[in-house]
Amino acid sequence: MRTIYTPSSISQEQENDLLSNGLIVFDTCGLLDFYYLTHEYQKIIVDIIDHLKEQIWIPAQVKYEFDKNYLKARLKPKSEKYNDKTIQKNSIVNDLKYYIRLWDRKYDYPYISEEKLQVVKSLLKSIEPIMQKIKSVIAMEYQARKHEIDEIENYDIIKHSIDSLNIGTPFNYKELKDIVAEGFYRYSNQIPPGYKDAETKQGIPQYGDLIIWKEILRKAKEVGKDVVFISNDLKADWRIVDETAINTDAIEKGKPRRELLTEFEEETGRLIWFYTT
Repeated sequence: MRTIYTPSSISQEQENDLLSNGLIVFDTCGLLDFYYLTHEYQKIIVDIIDHLKEQIWIPAQVKYEFDKNYLKARLKPKSEKYNDKTIQKNSIVNDLKYYIRLWDRKYDYPYISEEKLQVVKSLLKSIEPIMQKIKSVIAMEYQARKHEIDEIENYDIIKHSIDSLNIGTPFNYKELKDIVAEGFYRYSNQIPPGYKDAETKQGIPQYGDLIIWKEILRKAKEVGKDVVFISNDLKADWRIVDETAINTDAIEKGKPRRELLTEFEEETGRLIWFYTT
């Protein structure tokens, strides 16, 4: 029986069986991060999801959070990945001009000889038009990619694919209140998952991760299956990082928290393991 002192690990045999037969569960960021992929790879992901459709299950809380955030998420690559201000600043040329002005002074360090300075000035003249061409090419490509991202609105294959998956049943209000009450105790003692969200969220939303976790526990008990949990949330309230309370080996860094593996086994009699997309 696993305990909080059992190292966070999984055997190759367990993993092979888990991936073949386990219930595949996504968390919210695992789904929203698909919008950072290019159209070509979004299509590949959709094909994979469709192929594994019967094995995939989405918690109701995850679907709620996805529906709430997907419009912003699909536009994020425009502002985060195609911000071309740095490129358009032409910092290489501007930096060289700065140093030329510095080297042109002959009365203190740093300076270079007049002969070498003329070589640098000449090379800079040849570089400037090339840099302008590079900037022009990149600007055109960035605009094309931004337009490509805007076009997702016309047919969002990620949203369409996720809408077709098996979705969990939400907890009723009484169950939610019980989870929040338990969450208050867990977060006060930094018991995972989700306590990091108390730093940035208030009210029921801060317990979103715990609600997802409770849904997964309930589902695993209902269907009697191991769980493949796809999550890009690498915070200390899910994964083993430096600030994790329980002593762990360095080799365990990035792996699921021991407490979560133990709780899952005790509650369901099954195995869970975490993966990123």
